Order: sequence, then C-alpha cells, then structure tokens
Amino acid sequence: MSATLLTSQLQADHRRTKQAIDKHRRAEDELRRVTQECHEAYEQARYIYEQEIQAAKNKMAQAEKKIAQSIWEAMMSKEHAMENATKELHLVRQKIMDNYPFLEELGIKIDMPRLQQLEQEIHLDDAASTR
Repeated sequence: MSATLLTSQLQADHRRTKQAIDKHRRAEDELRRVTQECHEAYEQARYIYEQEIQAAKNKMAQAEKKIAQSIWEAMMSKEHAMENATKELHLVRQKIMDNYPFLEELGIKIDMPRLQQLEQEIHLDDAASTR
C-alpha cells in the first residue's frame, strides 16, 4: 500500500471516528435533556399528588369536625329534652300532690306507684345519658 492511500484511509477513519464521537455526544446531550425533563415531570407530579393528599386530609378533618359537632348538638338536644321532661314530670307530680285531697274528693284516682315508677325511669335515663 502506498503512503497516500494509507493516509487517505487514516483520514477517512479519523472523520468517521470524529462523526461517531459527535453523534455519541449529541446522544448523551439528548439523554441528559430527556432525563432532566422526566425528573422535572416527576417532581411536578409528586408536588400535585402531595397537594391533593393534603387537600383530602383537610376535607376529612373538616368532615370529622362537622360530625363531632352534629353528635354534640344531638347529645345536647337529647339532654335538654330529658331535662325538660324531668322538670315537667316534677311539676305535674307537685300539682298532683298539692291537689291530691281535692282530687280524691272529686273521685279521681291517681296511680301513685306508676307516677313514682315514671320518675325512677326518667332518673335512670338521666343517669345513663350523663355517663
């Protein structure tokens, strides 16, 4: 082989090697760019996910507060109703006791054991509801 042919082949090999190296660098640059885009997309998705999780937790906490408030209001309403019933029963019993002799004269019979039983039931309900 002549020196000119050998030089020509070496120059051609050099150009192909240089082109391959340039192509490889462009591929590495593209890979870095795509990797960066993927990382940014992942971070954005993670941020959105965390925000949605926090929003869901906040909604759950609000719902729990509303439920607790509703339960409390229902308990207070029941307690208030029981107090009113107890007061009303005591007033009725007191009026009966105040007018018992007059009621007997009129022939009206009062079932005092039943009245006492009702009072005991209400007192038991009051005791059970305050536990």
